[in-house]
Amino acid sequence: MLKTFIPFLEKTRNRLNSNHPALLTLDGHKSHFDVRTCELAIKHGIDIVCFPANGTHIYQPLDCGIFCSLKNHIKRQDFRNSFTHFVTNARDGMQVPFTFKNIISAFKHTGIYPLNPEKTGFGLKINNKSSVSTPSKRIHLGGTLLTQPEIIEKLKQREEKQTKKRIRHNQDN
Repeated sequence: MLKTFIPFLEKTRNRLNSNHPALLTLDGHKSHFDVRTCELAIKHGIDIVCFPANGTHIYQPLDCGIFCSLKNHIKRQDFRNSFTHFVTNARDGMQVPFTFKNIISAFKHTGIYPLNPEKTGFGLKINNKSSVSTPSKRIHLGGTLLTQPEIIEKLKQREEKQTKKRIRHNQDN
């Protein structure tokens, strides 16, 4: 996260209009819970929502639309001849789903944008509790808003606990 994602986040946000709200959605993997990343997101006006674990098939636009098209393309190919043939066809297959139209369609299909609570599959509700800023309303996405101060404090406590545990482990060995 620190070596690749943070530099990417800074570079991308600097290129975009920082006056517009930005929302980054993540799955529940523990590698996404990093204090520095959350603080950087706040600095750049980016809300980070961590969705519940084991639900990417429901709410991840890439899984629901883009990668689904790629997987279908790969399944239709005959790769018995060589690995090179597989790589070439997989590369060609990536060009098909990665269009602006398909990306927009994937977000629409998941109900993330434009907001459609009936399509999210996990009771998306419009409210003000644990919500995310968007241009038109505040929404709760059934996940955790990582850029809330109390969440960042918990992340700091967890990182301190992990550091102390590593130090004890190193001292014991």
